[in-house]
Amino acid sequence: MSDHVALAPPQVEARTRDGPRPLPAWLVVAIGAAALAGTAAAVYTTAVSDHAPNPVGHAALTVVVCLSFVGTGLLALRRSPSIRFGLLLVAAGFAALLGALHDANDAVVYTTGVITANLFFAVIVHALLAFPKGRLGSRSGRILVIAAYVDVLAVQGLAVLFDPLTRWHSDHPRNVALVHASNPLSTTLEELEAAIAVAIALAAAAVLTRRARAATPAARRHFAPVVVGGKITLLFFSIGLVLAPLSSGAAVIGIGLGMLASLAIPGAFLGVMLQGRLSRAAVGTLLARPAGRAPARARGSVAPARAQGCGRRVPRRCRRATRHSSAGRGARRDADRASGRGGRDARPRQGAAQPPRAARRGQRGGRLRNCERTRVGDAAADGGA
Repeated sequence: MSDHVALAPPQVEARTRDGPRPLPAWLVVAIGAAALAGTAAAVYTTAVSDHAPNPVGHAALTVVVCLSFVGTGLLALRRSPSIRFGLLLVAAGFAALLGALHDANDAVVYTTGVITANLFFAVIVHALLAFPKGRLGSRSGRILVIAAYVDVLAVQGLAVLFDPLTRWHSDHPRNVALVHASNPLSTTLEELEAAIAVAIALAAAAVLTRRARAATPAARRHFAPVVVGGKITLLFFSIGLVLAPLSSGAAVIGIGLGMLASLAIPGAFLGVMLQGRLSRAAVGTLLARPAGRAPARARGSVAPARAQGCGRRVPRRCRRATRHSSAGRGARRDADRASGRGGRDARPRQGAAQPPRAARRGQRGGRLRNCERTRVGDAAADGGA
């Protein structure tokens, strides 16, 4: 039994070392300082803007979205299994700051904001499809993410080359990237961008729904806020992009509501990290218990972590497998030697003292605890992942 307890920490450590290493503390602090400085600059740009439709609301939305994503991402950057997704959260937070460039009074900065205004949509699609490990596990997911970045950067940039921006009824700066003013061509390109964004949003929503249905009940509970918030985010962003060539006010409202709905992503990820820390704490408490029988409540909650918290107790087939495993045979061999028995199939010698009934019951309980300790080691490895 002690062998199983000793093997659990190396499994957790080996699983934790998978993927990139946690970022050093100084780099995390530097990223946080850059986010605070960028947020302050965005608020100042919006506050002094001559053409921002709602400076107070836009500034407040920028602060909440940026700091929520970056703050959650910085927590993930200090934990090895979550580094990749933490980088995506940080990227989404900084992408939210690009919307403030649209309020700038300088022509170059303003044009840069117009070109990069929809980058947040692509980063959100990337984060939704990579939740929670930060990796795109399928070819369809990678295609959708690449299409999203091409759509909001290449197609949008091409449309800006022909858009005089006359539909924005405000005293905004001129478009310094304008090559030839053509409202019909720019409107067609922007509607094409919106149509591609709607198709990407529908495909991403279908992928999220399929993943949620294929997940276990426990994983589905963690995934539900991401699915609901992600669908609402993609819906409002798609509406904003569709209405952008027609009405600037409707586009601002749609994109703003989409940014608010996207806050479900860092919130759900914080819940997953907190649940993982509580699971590892429970496993550590169980491993630190003396060699007595674990409480039934702990056995019912920690042992089946291999099945992602399905709430079932140790199945009977696991007990049988433990009795026929090498650990189970070793435990029986030691019990045979202690009770005076011979080889594996030897019968007890005549006249030899037989172990009392309580001792035999204790041997069966020891084999069951060995099985539970093995499951606890697996649960600790899954909690570290």
